[in-house]
Amino acid sequence: MCLAVAAASNLCSLMLQAADVAPSAQAPKQVQIKNPGFEEANEKQPERPAAWGGYNWKSSSQAHSGSKALQLGNFQWVDQLFPITPEDIGKNITVRFYAKGKGELQFFFSHGKKVDGKDAGTHGDWNSRQAFFALSDEYMPYSYTMAIPPGTEYSRTHIGASHAVEAYIDDVTVTIGETVKKVETSAGKDIIPAPENDKLVNIAAYAKIRTDPWGFNAGRMVDGIQYTGLSLSKHPWKKSCSYEFRYDKAQTIAGIRFSLASGGFVIWADTKGDGKYDKELVMEEGYTPGGYWGSVEWPFYSKAFSPNIKAYAVKLATFSKSQPVFEFEILSPSKTVSPEMLAPIVLASGVPSLEQGAALPPVELDSARRYLQGYHVEPWMFDCPGWIKKNPRPPLKDWPPFQKMMAGLKEMHCNLVWLFPPKTWDETITKGRKECTYKSDVMWPSQVHTFSHADHLLKEFCDELHAAGMEVFTQDRDNSCKITKPDNIPETPVISWLTREVFKLSGAEMAAEGVDGIPVCVDEAYFGGGPSFKLGKEDPKKTEDENKKIIEQNKAVEVARKAFADRWKLGDNPVYPEKREDTELFRKWQIFYYEQVASFMDGTSKYVKKRNPKAKAVSNLVAFEIFNNRAQWGVAEDIIGWNADIDYLGTDPYHTQEDGFGVYTASIMSKSLMAGNRKKQTIITLNGPWGWGGKAKQPGAFEVCPPISIIGSVVGAASQGCQAYAFWRYYNIVAMEYGKHVGKAFEMLDTMAAWGSRDAVMPKDIAVLRSRASEDWWQLKYASDFSKDSIVPYIQYLWTAKFLMSKGYPYELFYLDQPESYKNLSEYRLIILPFPYSISKEACGRIEEALKAGSKVIAMGARGETNEIGNAYNDSPLKKLIEEKKIDFVGESIADVGDFPEFNNKFKGKLDELLGDRKTLDFNSYGMDVQVGCLEKSPSEKFVTLINWSGKDATVDLGIKMPSAKYKVLMRNIEGAYEMQIGGNREFTAQELKKFRVPLKTGDAVILYVSPVK
Repeated sequence: MCLAVAAASNLCSLMLQAADVAPSAQAPKQVQIKNPGFEEANEKQPERPAAWGGYNWKSSSQAHSGSKALQLGNFQWVDQLFPITPEDIGKNITVRFYAKGKGELQFFFSHGKKVDGKDAGTHGDWNSRQAFFALSDEYMPYSYTMAIPPGTEYSRTHIGASHAVEAYIDDVTVTIGETVKKVETSAGKDIIPAPENDKLVNIAAYAKIRTDPWGFNAGRMVDGIQYTGLSLSKHPWKKSCSYEFRYDKAQTIAGIRFSLASGGFVIWADTKGDGKYDKELVMEEGYTPGGYWGSVEWPFYSKAFSPNIKAYAVKLATFSKSQPVFEFEILSPSKTVSPEMLAPIVLASGVPSLEQGAALPPVELDSARRYLQGYHVEPWMFDCPGWIKKNPRPPLKDWPPFQKMMAGLKEMHCNLVWLFPPKTWDETITKGRKECTYKSDVMWPSQVHTFSHADHLLKEFCDELHAAGMEVFTQDRDNSCKITKPDNIPETPVISWLTREVFKLSGAEMAAEGVDGIPVCVDEAYFGGGPSFKLGKEDPKKTEDENKKIIEQNKAVEVARKAFADRWKLGDNPVYPEKREDTELFRKWQIFYYEQVASFMDGTSKYVKKRNPKAKAVSNLVAFEIFNNRAQWGVAEDIIGWNADIDYLGTDPYHTQEDGFGVYTASIMSKSLMAGNRKKQTIITLNGPWGWGGKAKQPGAFEVCPPISIIGSVVGAASQGCQAYAFWRYYNIVAMEYGKHVGKAFEMLDTMAAWGSRDAVMPKDIAVLRSRASEDWWQLKYASDFSKDSIVPYIQYLWTAKFLMSKGYPYELFYLDQPESYKNLSEYRLIILPFPYSISKEACGRIEEALKAGSKVIAMGARGETNEIGNAYNDSPLKKLIEEKKIDFVGESIADVGDFPEFNNKFKGKLDELLGDRKTLDFNSYGMDVQVGCLEKSPSEKFVTLINWSGKDATVDLGIKMPSAKYKVLMRNIEGAYEMQIGGNREFTAQELKKFRVPLKTGDAVILYVSPVK
């Protein structure tokens, strides 16, 4: 595939030129660092090098040069003080050193004044000037520069091991007065010159790409599309990011150009091909061109190399993980690039094209067959404060702002309003109220809430929405209440009795007002890393109120402890965990905690439904999945969904093109929540552009959220089985003129529903068994042992999900931890275990039953090392199946090879081999980023969705396995619905559907409905 881009052409007219400022009159001053190579030993402590301060470091023989280096362990550091003269103020101070190891280094300068000739101990502005560097197995050069602030009399260089198993430092130098490249804008100017009679081409896309932390879709930063980009995975402790581009052969590099919103960075080169980065190409400590959302054009950093360099790899490392890389270009003279890189895309010959035929009339369907689709609405959006102050107050249906909102909702094909919060929004009466986020009255006379309106405003609102064929859900962020816990009522564990009671009573009141969907938790609910398991101690130095608070907290801990001991049958003298650690006791405590969160939600659901059986229980959990750290948020989706009676287990998969999982966010998160819910239902809250200042002020915000982000997120999630959608929020979406795109998305859902998609399910090709226990217990084990990456299980699952969605393999997702959910596992041809580190014997039994019935199994990255509680097996049943060759094992680390074409092709070949004739789709996107989904009502009636995320026109070849019969194909795209044809024919045999070509325009989303001719 040819992704080569002429450097002087069309990516962006705004470039950033790196030009040296005029050289200073004096050469940089070399600071006299004592013992820079750590060769001299401390006289009193020979195991330590002389002249260096710090904490708990020691000498090592693993030197970069000479015979010794400095070794640092986790959270250890080394430092050295040196004087600053008045002439140095304002100049740049630069440290250079070599380092290797596992984990990260933290580096900073501190600056201060002397008191009585001694270090005053101040750190100056180090908090805002620190940098983090990812370590490698081999020594690499590191450097860091900053300006010396006014008033400085001394500086101290600090090098520390931040979350590192081991780090080795050697050959430290410090200089003052080096020039730093100045960033200047240069509109329309290509600052990297092409050779005479040649042109530059971008070869970044042909590299083997590795990132650290792992990037969900690394190809997005080398796809030639400016606004896509890549944000690396959120990590519990890693603060630096690195991006490696490696080639099998040395490449001639004339320059590097990339778009980074802000932040310091360094770029190294491997010029020898030995895997060691031996040459620093550029270091920019203070690169701050400004945020991309507010830029008129995209910021680019460019660096030309004259003469050109030869390198096997380049590596970009940023000092902060907060900024995405949008487009990275490695520019080479075309005459030096291998012909294979420049070869154009060649489509398979002889494949007939599916063509658009006659337009179909608009669909008609009753409300019962539609998806739930609508908006979050805040009451000010229909001027609730103005309405309630009218005297006399008109009926809501006659209130013009409400009429306008209803007209907009109907025009956008909505049938759901998620009222958030159900309060009057009258802020003229909220003075002095400090109990909650939204301080106005709830919209009904409440016996629970502290502040409530005397009239049944919520009932009138619900009545009007119901009359228009719409449902009403409600949500709040927190609640004030006027009830208290009676002394004779026992406290409840983890979630207090009062919190549980408020949700029950408030939910019942809202259901009585006519609300259809009742919240069982606050908005974006999370519950921290677990309840306190330690008792506090009263302190005579504390105030009476402070000690009273400790007493009350201890009562809550005792209640939780008792419930915990009963849950796990710990006997008469139970022991409780003292801290968060990888022990059976703490792991049981974590499960108990998850279960109590579920019991809180279940209690609300059951209480409300007993009084109103038609009510639906709805949650909107924090989108914890993007953080790769479930325990930190206290939300175990499968434990909640299988222990609590929840109709819609929801979250808000907000994203822009360069974010986290990017365009796949809605599909992946909705899939996880459906798998986690016994009822297989979720509701997702989606976003429009975040540029509320409008396109003129924040054009970048609209580029990273093009219309396909709206439409494709909805269609993609629908192709995974998602049944309910709400955009946040009505006013903002409409004001930014994105309402028309939401309307198109919902219109497409209506077409799918009219064709019967709500009754369709996943083909039984592949079952993926995701393991919550593996993710939690692996992370707990490696939270302080940094020899392995603590987010590996998340990486393995997310890569698998994206691979299957983008390669044409529809799959059903189950939680390995809930064997009841996959009682019919043997119905699936192929079972994939992305990282089965922790697995119960019951789950292994289900897998073994499926094997005996003829299913095939792939295990990736782990062999069932522990049981579901995290206790190590002496004889792992899963490991035994792998050793007996009954299960195919993929041992490669996805973080290392997941973006390599060779591994992708190998894995795809293995899937095709194991699926055999049970493969529903045959798909070739020719390297373009196209998401594929498939649902089926029966073997002879299927829905196939294609979403072109690639940012350019794409051509895909598609095959659909169908029983022998005559079929018709209907197509719904953004413009409308059409009858399809091939060569003028509108009826197709099953053989003809085995392979055909589908052209996709930029930003296209297509739904194909294949059904028998009647």
